[in-house]
Amino acid sequence: MAPNLKVFDRIIEGGLIFIIVFTPLAFGAVHVATYTVMELTVIFLIVLWVLKLFLVNQKVAERKIEIRYSLLLPFFLFIVLILFQMLPLPPSVIKYLSPNTYKLYEQTLPSWHSSINSNFINSDNSTNREVASCKSQVAIQNWMPISIYKHTTKAELFKILAYIGVFFLIINNLVTEEQIKRLVVAIIIMGSIIAFLGIIQMASGTDKIYWFWQSVYWKGKPPGFFGTYVNRNHFAGYMEMVIPLAIGFLISYLPVSSFQGGSWRARIASLESRISKNILFIFVIVLMIAALFLSLSRGGIICFLLSILFLVNFLLFYHRRRKRSTAVFLISIFIVSALFLVWVGISPLLDRLASLREPDKVSPLRPVVYKDTINIVSDFPLVGTGLGTFEYIYPRYKTVKTNLFFEHTHNDYLELLSDTGISGTLFLVGGVLLFLIVIMKRWAKRRNPFVVGMALGGTTGILSILFHSTVDFNMHIPANAMLFFIILALSYAAVHMRSHHRETLRH
Repeated sequence: MAPNLKVFDRIIEGGLIFIIVFTPLAFGAVHVATYTVMELTVIFLIVLWVLKLFLVNQKVAERKIEIRYSLLLPFFLFIVLILFQMLPLPPSVIKYLSPNTYKLYEQTLPSWHSSINSNFINSDNSTNREVASCKSQVAIQNWMPISIYKHTTKAELFKILAYIGVFFLIINNLVTEEQIKRLVVAIIIMGSIIAFLGIIQMASGTDKIYWFWQSVYWKGKPPGFFGTYVNRNHFAGYMEMVIPLAIGFLISYLPVSSFQGGSWRARIASLESRISKNILFIFVIVLMIAALFLSLSRGGIICFLLSILFLVNFLLFYHRRRKRSTAVFLISIFIVSALFLVWVGISPLLDRLASLREPDKVSPLRPVVYKDTINIVSDFPLVGTGLGTFEYIYPRYKTVKTNLFFEHTHNDYLELLSDTGISGTLFLVGGVLLFLIVIMKRWAKRRNPFVVGMALGGTTGILSILFHSTVDFNMHIPANAMLFFIILALSYAAVHMRSHHRETLRH
């Protein structure tokens, strides 16, 4: 490998690790300054990657991933749709594509369309050519975009480009097991740090993040934040992706022959040996699981448990030879996690989960907000109201009897439908599902322990956050959305990784 190629790769990898570390620590990158740093970092890395293509002969690049770029087509079409939402269009086109957007402009801008026909027509001092020119200028000035608030749509587009840009960088630059491992370890380390911070902050009784920053969203006690996240549900969303990834990483180091055959004493001795060798890693996983449960996020806890069921079922179905070692390790991890929760104090968690017996009282406003959002979708079905514009269109449809201001609908899919219509939802969700299908098909054929564990853990984390997105807006938190695309890309890179050695299961 050429020396300059190594330098480029190391800088790109370092930039990716910086994003992994920075975004969750910076309150989930929800503030303008923090997600701007994220976006500028991605731009720098993309420019560096393009420069590498010009300076380095790609024939010397070893073990390049053979990605079918047709898989990126849905993401590309989604970006094109958002650009189209911001494009000024004549009133006739808007009326055809989105009649209710046309009506909205008529109601909020009374002189919008009528000014085209009323200006300059009766001017006695103008020639016909001048009148036509003036009418043309006025008509162009009255062109409006599909997005009802172009500025917000542009800001959200930059975030989407950053997520997809990182995804693209990973699948084109991380081609070896060592490279993938370094990013996975960075994710797990950050997850454990944030989990530990959340538990310590909870134990100290502080109502401030980092003990000094007061959230404007949550004041008083009990605080709604956890760890570095303003909203505990978003902390849970982050943990839902990291914990399965860590479990999958641990599974990749479990030999197939563990706990098979011999007396019960021999099996216990084998268990003790495996636990002692991975004690630090097991502790990290237990710490993150405990933090997830202590966050008291009902949606996060339920979706995490559902994703673990998925992980176990897929392992037993496709890799039955590993079921004993995996089952024993998973059981031991959850037993230790349960004991740790009991030691810390499980009463608040039980009280929180007990509230699920009365679903009408858990979130009485959400069903009404969902219904209102469906009404928005029915009025703007094809191309939506513009990416990120839910908070601006919702007041016109709001039937909830409260003074609360709703920035999100607490359902990522409904909000995506409201913002981008059926077309945008099909492009983005369809693109993610397409990659998941490709990953799982490839995963079922692989026998490399690292590939098996890494791809399964990553896919499980992705499914968990997809479940959680039905009751929350995790994908509108830049740190969580970025981690989502990073794990999706790492899983794809892992199952397409080329090994220099013959794939054999470790014994």
